[in-house]
Amino acid sequence: MARSSGLGGQDEARAAVVFWRQHIGRITAGHQNDGRKVLRRNGRSFVVVVGLSLASIMSSMLTLPLAEAATAIVWQPSCLVPCPEPPEVTFGLDSVSMGIPGRSGSDTQPVSLHGAAGVLPVATRYTIKFDYDLYTWDSYNAPVAPSTGYYDSFSVSVTTAPYHEFERSDPIDQSQISGNLGFQWGGGSYGDGILERTSGTTTVELNGDPSTTNYLNVVLDTATYPDIDNAMPSWGTIKNIEVTPHTVEGIEAAAPPATVSRYMATTDTSVLKALGADAGTDARDQPGAQEVVILFFGAPVQFADGTYGATCYNGPDCTTAQIASAAEAFAHGYWLESGDDSRVRLALGTSNNSGPLNDAHGQAWARMVTDVAALLADSLYRVQVDVAGANDMELDWNTPLDWNTPTATRAWVDGYSSVVGASYYLYNFGDAAGCPSDRTPSGNDCGTATHPEWTVEDVYHISWGAQSAIPLPQIYRNDGTNARQWYRLSLYAADRDGDPMILAGSLTQLGACREKGCNTSVDNTPSEGWAQLFTALNTNDVRTAQHLPWSTDIRFSNTPR
Repeated sequence: MARSSGLGGQDEARAAVVFWRQHIGRITAGHQNDGRKVLRRNGRSFVVVVGLSLASIMSSMLTLPLAEAATAIVWQPSCLVPCPEPPEVTFGLDSVSMGIPGRSGSDTQPVSLHGAAGVLPVATRYTIKFDYDLYTWDSYNAPVAPSTGYYDSFSVSVTTAPYHEFERSDPIDQSQISGNLGFQWGGGSYGDGILERTSGTTTVELNGDPSTTNYLNVVLDTATYPDIDNAMPSWGTIKNIEVTPHTVEGIEAAAPPATVSRYMATTDTSVLKALGADAGTDARDQPGAQEVVILFFGAPVQFADGTYGATCYNGPDCTTAQIASAAEAFAHGYWLESGDDSRVRLALGTSNNSGPLNDAHGQAWARMVTDVAALLADSLYRVQVDVAGANDMELDWNTPLDWNTPTATRAWVDGYSSVVGASYYLYNFGDAAGCPSDRTPSGNDCGTATHPEWTVEDVYHISWGAQSAIPLPQIYRNDGTNARQWYRLSLYAADRDGDPMILAGSLTQLGACREKGCNTSVDNTPSEGWAQLFTALNTNDVRTAQHLPWSTDIRFSNTPR
């Protein structure tokens, strides 16, 4: 059969890959509506939380727990974006089958990436053992003689992006797969009427990058240029795949630079502009910074005229209009001093510590966020700064009026979501005080001494279940308990929905502790808090594996540098 010159569809496929790599996980000005809730209801997690890569997408497409294996693998077809032609691939619990067995040398097969990628738990090294049984009528070698060329290749690799995202050209080698091509095989010649086969068991040792998501790729590649066509089919199975991750090292060193969040005692626009300039100066020293800053204005208040606001720490109560003006001033200062490639999401915070904690205040807070968004949209700094809501929702506030009941807190969150949906996120930067850290919670497991009525479903709802909700939790405790609580909540979501709870980052309070003192058991540094949460999410159950893009540390000072 004559060989063709290839398919033009490869260019479209590569263009689509570029689109995904450029747009998934970026901060965008204005609305934050990425369809997260719609897609989650369809069993997929196309979640655009700032800084997330395809890890969140990959981690919930298909959850297949491995029996008798060291690590569960979550498989996704190698062609997340369209291949030139549809791939031929099926998954088992611990196997990937590629191509259609039994074809003759005169048959054809699609030009595609027939294979799968699986998210691995975070580690610095992986031991991968598997059986292989592979067949080909084709060749994969240098085109130095008739009937040779780099056509069909089987491979096993570990990479920091799925196989299909790499810019590949034949011959595929270690330089294109980050030095982690553990296994590769193809035939010696084509067109000679000989069906070649290789089979056996092998074990490979491949490195991992603990600072990002690692993928196990099992692929039959018939689509990499320049030698591609649909002639001389290949097929095979790689099975009994066992992956053993090894000691995680350097997690803390991989933490993103921490921003400064603040308890706000003022809405003075000159002060806020100067504080924004400080944040912009910090970002300028980190090219490409993508960050979050929480401005925490205190507990909800309602004024005599029926309008709403927050207490503002050690200052007079502030209205939502004053907070909006303060937020715009901060954004202006950030824009003046930051680099052009810096991005920040400004999360405007209140709490569930006192009243009026109700749907009306939640709606007013959401309208304030949209007002700030409108101000930013008319400014020069709209490309670099966007806005979201935030709430320090804690389960064990001991207030005289018991405002922080689950009923009142859920009403506030639902009020916020009723105004903005998923257009402007609501970051829960509170705690999971009553939730267990040693098992997946259920029922009333999240009840506290003050409020035993808190259920895990309540915490799920205010952190993830409500349309706008995203967790950015307090990871204060040095012993890792806070991190393990949120890992268990993410696992609860995975069991409940088939999708994990995706966390935006970690909040610590080292700055506040240094200013006013605190129990030394809750003074994690930003890198310690982030590392605890990242490790808990990425080294226990592959279903919760995810990037953790943000780290921020809160302090009381409102004094600019």
